[in-house]
Amino acid sequence: PLKDEATLTPFEHRLRMVELAIEPYQPKIKACSIEADMPRPSYTLDTLNELSRRFPTHRFAVIMGADSMETITEWKDYQKMLENYEVMVYPRVGTDLRAIAKEWGVTPVQAPIVEVSSTMIRKEIRNGRDMSHFIPSMTYEYIMEMGLYGCLLYTSPSPRDRTRSRMPS
Repeated sequence: PLKDEATLTPFEHRLRMVELAIEPYQPKIKACSIEADMPRPSYTLDTLNELSRRFPTHRFAVIMGADSMETITEWKDYQKMLENYEVMVYPRVGTDLRAIAKEWGVTPVQAPIVEVSSTMIRKEIRNGRDMSHFIPSMTYEYIMEMGLYGCLLYTSPSPRDRTRSRMPS
């Protein structure tokens, strides 16, 4: 895998953040904990294959930023993923979405370019900056309450009377 398992936020936190973020869109979008029971390391193609096996009447796709296409050849069995699943690519600054779509056969997402990434959000939270305008409010509250990403932890449940203390990184 391209991401070091030791530096990832624990699975249960990542799953809970997704659940909170998509809550307004249910039942159209659902979070799935399938990867929790799969062998490590976790590879995208293995997850897609397992989802397809368990839910044969559903269609699964990968949604990623165009910047992730720069490392696609480093992904395990990336050719099989591109052949068997739709890969939807969101535009990023400095990338040519049309060229990527032509080269890789992926589906370009026609959307405005937003110069915000999850990496940047985690970094800014770690630096104590308020990123609540970039994340669904329930997800942001969860990050604060759990002290994720080395953020300042709310020690009081009252939104008006929050005191903060630095969490260890």
